[in-house]
Amino acid sequence: MYKLQIRSKLQNLTKRDFIKIGAVVLALVLFILPIATKNRVQIHKNYYTKQDVALYIFSYNQLPKNFVTKDYSENIQEIISKGYNFGGDIFRYEGIITQHTKQTNLKEADIYSNRNGERGAERLVFTTNTKKVEIFYTNDHYETFSKITLWRLQAVSNVFWIIFWVYIIVVIFLWVNNIKKVFRKIFSETRQRQTEFEIGGEE
Repeated sequence: MYKLQIRSKLQNLTKRDFIKIGAVVLALVLFILPIATKNRVQIHKNYYTKQDVALYIFSYNQLPKNFVTKDYSENIQEIISKGYNFGGDIFRYEGIITQHTKQTNLKEADIYSNRNGERGAERLVFTTNTKKVEIFYTNDHYETFSKITLWRLQAVSNVFWIIFWVYIIVVIFLWVNNIKKVFRKIFSETRQRQTEFEIGGEE
């Protein structure tokens, strides 16, 4: 009985009804996509890639717990064998990075592409100013730098948000345009009736 009622209601739906339902479903999908594709990091968890570590710094203004300073140990084999990365020490080459940022009191963190017992040349250099976090990546031991932004880290999610809001704006525009057409039709019919009434009165 219940299935028959649903089938009957579906059969009574017009083409315009299906378009409205489709528009709502598409809006929901476009709303969910940027949330589902947003990159997230959890506090007190270990992270190793440049993207995850940078996102952790942006999120919590500190390095993940698997980063230790050289005060802990300067033995790279020991550090790596325990699952740690060097990170949190003062960046002592500030003159090199002045063309990229005016901030001082920078810190650095090692990024190991492979954990073979060598530090390699990949580093993150980041500011300690929590009001304006800046992060830079170098894969050639400070010869060149590229800035990492939160926008780039969340690029997929941000693109989906743009698509969602463009879609909403288009829907609102079409809805407003449709409302205008309805009011014009009502206004036109009202004037027509008024004209017919005036003509009838003159007769």
